[in-house]
Amino acid sequence: MNRRYTLMDYDKIAIIKDVVENGKSKRAAAVKLCRSLRSVNRMIKLYTEKGPDALIHGNTARKPVNALDYALIFNLYENLYYDFTMTHLSEILKEREHITVSEATIRNIFKENDTLSVKARRKTKRALKRKLAAQAKLSVFVF
Repeated sequence: MNRRYTLMDYDKIAIIKDVVENGKSKRAAAVKLCRSLRSVNRMIKLYTEKGPDALIHGNTARKPVNALDYALIFNLYENLYYDFTMTHLSEILKEREHITVSEATIRNIFKENDTLSVKARRKTKRALKRKLAAQAKLSVFVF
């Protein structure tokens, strides 16, 4: 399997591998892993049956079920709800699209995409304009 291992995962695999292949102490492994002897026995059984990937949690590197798709929300704003304020957009998304998202999250999505609300103030518009100009200058000089 192609999984990303953390440093703790590498340590866990190495310790269990030492117990299985080199005959190290199960009690010492339990102390190093901060687990009970029963847990170490379970890990040894998993390691011998299925290999090192069995010691890694099954949800590793998966997208959470309740994760929001920011691109979808921004595309809905650009295509359908382009003249809505952030508060109104959050209400409409909940009503029509069944997407529950807060006004603050919508503000963060807008900020990531360098977009302003319909009711943005002059100060905010100027700040964004300066930011985009600075980015344009940097992109000209980067080779």
